[in-house]
Amino acid sequence: MTCAENVARYFIELARSESPESVPITNLHVQKLLYYAQGWALCSSGRRLFDEDIEAWKLGPAIPRVYRVFKEYGASAIAFSEGDTSFADKMSADDKAIIESVWRGYRNFSAVGLAAMTHREQPWKSARSGLRDDENSSRPISLDDLRQFFKAKATEIARNHPHLPTKEEIDAGLAEIEAGGGVTLDELEEELRGA
Repeated sequence: MTCAENVARYFIELARSESPESVPITNLHVQKLLYYAQGWALCSSGRRLFDEDIEAWKLGPAIPRVYRVFKEYGASAIAFSEGDTSFADKMSADDKAIIESVWRGYRNFSAVGLAAMTHREQPWKSARSGLRDDENSSRPISLDDLRQFFKAKATEIARNHPHLPTKEEIDAGLAEIEAGGGVTLDELEEELRGA
């Protein structure tokens, strides 16, 4: 397990690596990506991606320590030099896959769009129960609420998109490729370019 700051820096590096003109990533954006990464980790592996609690702040889910690390940027883009993957070799392949999957799935949403999404989701709403919209809070978002919400979301996706491969099918395909069988991504890209 890694810490939330490392996951945040991994997201920043993923944003930087896409292109020099990458969509800027802000502290607000990072906070919401961390929420989604933790939720999907709990759903897929049953365990936390990082130890820190996610709090139900009025602007959505946040990890206070990570917020403070990038606070100097305010609402501006975090400098890509803050990105880091040097710790990635200490992460499990599953953890990296979750982070990268969350990035691919949520990178095109603005920070404000992600905040609006989290405000409609049960884990944040439950943690803020009884609070005014403008009221500050340090209440943690329940891990059980996160797990249940993302499991329900995964079930809904599977029901609505039965053609998508299961995690087991993806893992089996990756194992086949690693064992020297199947088609590599480079071979597939080459074949698609030739088509």
